[in-house]
Amino acid sequence: MKEAKTHLEKASTDKGGHQAAALRLTNQAITEVNRGIEYDKKILDAKVLIVFKAIRDIK
Repeated sequence: MKEAKTHLEKASTDKGGHQAAALRLTNQAITEVNRGIEYDKKILDAKVLIVFKAIRDIK
């Protein structure tokens, strides 16, 4: 997506507004992917914490 964004930014004309729309949507997609990655990190951190607590309680 970042490569697509670079190509859109370097394009010579706006192509009837489609370039600007594509760039806006590409930026939105990048934002959503980053949000998903952050969500997964939080979920993984919570799961790891649960496992560590369970291991601690076994001992």
